[in-house]
Amino acid sequence: MTSQHLWLHAVGRSQRACGALVLALVLMFTVQPALLAAPLSDTQPAPRAEEPPDEAVPAYVGLDNVHVRYTYKSSCTTCKRELQALMADGTIKVLTDKLRTDPVVTGQFSGSEQHVKLPPETYGYRIMETREADGVIVNETITRYAEVDGATVGGPSVDGTVGGTLLYDEYLGQEFGCRTWGLTVSDGVDLTLGGAT
Repeated sequence: MTSQHLWLHAVGRSQRACGALVLALVLMFTVQPALLAAPLSDTQPAPRAEEPPDEAVPAYVGLDNVHVRYTYKSSCTTCKRELQALMADGTIKVLTDKLRTDPVVTGQFSGSEQHVKLPPETYGYRIMETREADGVIVNETITRYAEVDGATVGGPSVDGTVGGTLLYDEYLGQEFGCRTWGLTVSDGVDLTLGGAT
């Protein structure tokens, strides 16, 4: 065998070895794609914070009022957004349209509103987004309900106990006898108990 033949033989073997190595790498990373994204150190990356859901939720139900917390995200630049209360008689009351500014702002909105001076009824709360040009509904959140009965305070489903999260100042007089359990008073909010012992 000449030196030229030996060189060609060696080159052919190295090309086959290189091809086998490439094939092994391709197979390894297609079967185990996590190896490509594996961190180089022992520390794990911090988990991503989940975005809050789009919703309007009764956080607290008083004797004649409801504290509603809302969160909403939108990218529509030609829309208006309203926090709405569905009244027992079927009408809709806009609690706030401050989810809209001029010029129209997009992004994440959150806040709270107090729905006051309510007679005993069941009320629904939602965020409605419509196009400003023609009023066509773009999006609406799930309607969350609260029952105001004039005798019970707390969250939407509290059995005879005070519960929920106060977002606004609240007064409970001695004429209202109740047990407290799970009531959260937010920073900067006052809960006044008249005649408490």
